[in-house]
Amino acid sequence: MLATLPFALLGAGWSLALSWRRAERRGWIAVLGLLSVTILVTAGYHLPANFRIWSGSLTDLELATELSWWLAAHALRVAFALWAGGVALLASKTPGEP
Repeated sequence: MLATLPFALLGAGWSLALSWRRAERRGWIAVLGLLSVTILVTAGYHLPANFRIWSGSLTDLELATELSWWLAAHALRVAFALWAGGVALLASKTPGEP
């Protein structure tokens, strides 16, 4: 997922630059914000947690706790990414489209 986020940010930024209507611009700004939260959760928690898990130095209890937190944070970042996708769909609709 982290590899695709820069492209999503680039696309949302480009769409913001090309948008003329105020409501559409607000939508693309929201998409950029939501994608930024997704990146912050990934870079701030998941990458360091992955290194802790891969290190092999955690006890069974510590590993179970770390994995519980990892899954909870993963659900959060997936929710923000899906929310960003929904907002992008709404922002990309032109007036008069069904």
